[in-house]
Amino acid sequence: MGVITRLIVLIAFISLSCSKQYSESETGENIYGQQIYDLHAVDTVFIPVDSTVSTFYPIFQYYEHRDSCWFVVYNSIDHTIRFFNLKTKYEERSISLDLDGPRAIPELQGLLVHNLDSIFLFSLITNDIFLISKNGSIHDRFVVNEEIIDGPNSYEIQVGDFFNPSFDYPLLTFWIAPLIERTQPEYYKYKIAVDFDVHERKIARNYGNYPKEYSEDFTYFLLEDAGRLQSVDYDIHYFLGSHKLFLYNKQDKSLAKEVFAKSIYLPEKISASMKKRGVEPERQQQANYYIQTGRYSVIRYDSHNGLYYRFVRHPQELKQPSGLLNGKIDSKYSIMILDSTFAVVGEYLLPAKQFLEITSFVSQGLLWISANHPKNSINHEDHLVFIRFRPVLK
Repeated sequence: MGVITRLIVLIAFISLSCSKQYSESETGENIYGQQIYDLHAVDTVFIPVDSTVSTFYPIFQYYEHRDSCWFVVYNSIDHTIRFFNLKTKYEERSISLDLDGPRAIPELQGLLVHNLDSIFLFSLITNDIFLISKNGSIHDRFVVNEEIIDGPNSYEIQVGDFFNPSFDYPLLTFWIAPLIERTQPEYYKYKIAVDFDVHERKIARNYGNYPKEYSEDFTYFLLEDAGRLQSVDYDIHYFLGSHKLFLYNKQDKSLAKEVFAKSIYLPEKISASMKKRGVEPERQQQANYYIQTGRYSVIRYDSHNGLYYRFVRHPQELKQPSGLLNGKIDSKYSIMILDSTFAVVGEYLLPAKQFLEITSFVSQGLLWISANHPKNSINHEDHLVFIRFRPVLK
């Protein structure tokens, strides 16, 4: 199949930046700057894929090495890892994984390409981390089943099911979760990240906490997913239901500071998913909560421009009590733009039903966002579709 690359300049498509000037919030905690940044759509990129590759929220990683960069996808249908070269727009290599036999690796929930011959694979089925080579051979296998001592408390853990791992030899850093029901406030009181020493084969350090409001008498168990990214100076933790960013020193993982970075489209306090301790709401209540509650999504770091892009999912109004007329992914989004001091210097509106915000990354100063939303007219099942944005000073 030939490569299709279209350059669609979207001048009218999104010049939707807010004209509102920022001011000090009522809490006095926000760091606001003038809105001096816009995002301009540069072009649209189509990358051909075969019918087995999912274009809808795939498990992926952006990986670059020297002058090359890849969009790396785990494909659960045929249990393969695919490398798509972002310069040639072709699939460049594929690694087939075994489900049975001596090289068996269970279905994956996360991956980390350290280099092309050292790839970490995360499986919640066995609570294992596999290190494989470029041909799929297993170099090593790490079992994460330790009991963590945290002051007077101890608790058993499993690998967390939200993945933002990083590796700085010998420390592999990833999320963990206590073996406690997520509807319990106690779940949110334990530390959530570990540095795992692959040489010593044990946890060297656990660190990081949920925001305080997560462990009060009501819980955010439908917004328990967390995210992390690394900048030049910090290991940054963020949460769906909190305006705050938690900045940890990269060397000793001590908390350096908290940053309050609130979207103008979200309330001062994002509502919790449940008010009763340990009682899970009915399914319909959960579905409606997802629709009505605005929240944060991923953050992407643009080292080329010294900026951070924080995606914000806006609340929807229920069209009927059952919520059936609302699409769960039909919300509008905006992108907060933060500078290197974490001052908010812009918030850019995206149209509804166009993008899959989680499938996004920054490459060479451009923000790539998946346009494979099912209701987007340019969505194509045989192509990964990205619209690329450039930050510009107003």
